[in-house]
Amino acid sequence: GVHGQKPVATSRKAGRCLRVLLHSRAWGLTPWERCARRQAQDTSGERMFDHVKFGVSDYAASKAFFLKALEPLGVTVVTEWPPNGVELSQPKGTVSLCLFQTEEKPAHLHLAFTAGNRQQVDAFYRAALEAGGTDNGAPGLRPHYHANYYAAFVIGPDGHNIEAVCHERAA
Repeated sequence: GVHGQKPVATSRKAGRCLRVLLHSRAWGLTPWERCARRQAQDTSGERMFDHVKFGVSDYAASKAFFLKALEPLGVTVVTEWPPNGVELSQPKGTVSLCLFQTEEKPAHLHLAFTAGNRQQVDAFYRAALEAGGTDNGAPGLRPHYHANYYAAFVIGPDGHNIEAVCHERAA
């Protein structure tokens, strides 16, 4: 398949699905159906990807946006590589997000980041809007996914749908 027509990756950790999916119906299933199917099949509990890397049209704006938006989740710069590339991760993280400058127009992604609690989802949403993101769904329950699916969505600098999601019950 062509990049941009299938999921980038998924990972199951502590009973949660960290979805980094393209919003595509090319496989005949919604991203949530694919995620649920993978959760049911994954019994190892090991992560499925090491990193996700994609090009951005404005490196400085995208780096600033992701650092500010993901700060409430503990994400920081791990390393930078010249001339315009960066790797972001959580402290002691085992997966990372890599961004690099490109003139190519990448397909829009749907990136969903795991939040440890609902307050982190709320903080992500506020930080992402302050960083220049556009509202694509305020923090709240999404019971059409499942009873405890608490998420917020913003559109980032390149039009990507960026989500923070918590699968835990309210504290």
